[in-house]
Amino acid sequence: MPLPGSERVNTEKSGSILGFNGLRGLSVVLVYLNHKCGLQFYSGSVGVWIFFILSGFLIIGELNRQRGKAETAASRPAAEIVTFWVKRATRIFPAYYALLAILFLTRSYFQHAGPDLGFRYHVVYLSNYWIGSVIGGTAGPFGVLWTLSVEQQFYVIAPFLFILLPLERHFVTCMSVVALGLIGHFLMYSSGFNHTPVGRSKSPGYGHLKLPHLMIAVSAAEQQ
Repeated sequence: MPLPGSERVNTEKSGSILGFNGLRGLSVVLVYLNHKCGLQFYSGSVGVWIFFILSGFLIIGELNRQRGKAETAASRPAAEIVTFWVKRATRIFPAYYALLAILFLTRSYFQHAGPDLGFRYHVVYLSNYWIGSVIGGTAGPFGVLWTLSVEQQFYVIAPFLFILLPLERHFVTCMSVVALGLIGHFLMYSSGFNHTPVGRSKSPGYGHLKLPHLMIAVSAAEQQ
């Protein structure tokens, strides 16, 4: 039988934060209520933003620590990048591609969504591009895959920014990309893009959704 309080100690040592599980659960409920129950007041968007905030906090904190290992000669930057990608792939790929396989085998049940279900985009994590630029925003039952695409695209880019750059440049890098994302977001809206392509497919919208939260993560990591 574990001693009282040992769960908390083990959690702290592993670096996990139990409260985040509650936030993830809240996010799922908000998105579900928005999609299935018609709840408005930005409930779906808030749920997705919470996921992005948590991901930004956790992933950039991890990359920050990996850069620290590289700077102390405990590892090489290239090795840390590969380690990061392998960890992300083993965590996400099995469940994601199993889901895609099931959806593909049962695709006849989703023909009401149109003849093109976008599997060629989903398999390479371009669902956000498919929704925003190919079909123009009507995603049918596959619309939820766009957030995973944004995450995976972020995982490709982020290691180069945060493992290859010195630790002291991380915060400035976040600020710069946030500024570019906000400018791009404004320019796209002023050019007549609707909210779906801006938020889901184009890089300025992606930066607007994702990168502001990275400043929080870098600041927290630097204070540890």
